[in-house]
Amino acid sequence: MGGSMSALENVMTDPIAPTARTITDLDEVRLLNLLKRQFGATPPPSTRALLEVLDNADVVAPQAIAPEVVTMGSQVAVDIGGRAQTLSVVYPEDADAEAARVSILSPIGAALLGARVGDRVCWQGTGGAPITAQIQAVPFQPEAAGDFIA
Repeated sequence: MGGSMSALENVMTDPIAPTARTITDLDEVRLLNLLKRQFGATPPPSTRALLEVLDNADVVAPQAIAPEVVTMGSQVAVDIGGRAQTLSVVYPEDADAEAARVSILSPIGAALLGARVGDRVCWQGTGGAPITAQIQAVPFQPEAAGDFIA
């Protein structure tokens, strides 16, 4: 999985956001602050999908998020083109493709945030071809483990 994950992340560009998302208010605040710190008042087009998630998601308290929803710090089991993988959605400084920790600023990270088990999420590869992942499970979610400030 290690080398293939790195190759997969290298070919991705702008994700296509799914319709219904739920995020925690803490994730929303932290991610908006991250975007502001990294990009100032004008985030680049590559952050469009993440901004759409933040703008359109149902926002709930960390204690109220369903355990099958992908939040920051979650591990998520996905099927990408018939290949099962477990990824963690992390902040950019914690990203490590070899360890399957994907940055929230990457197309796949933005595509996963706020989605839930059973959802299909899509993003575009560099050649314009869509890449689709089916969310199979959320084996770990900080909020479900009682960590409401992770």
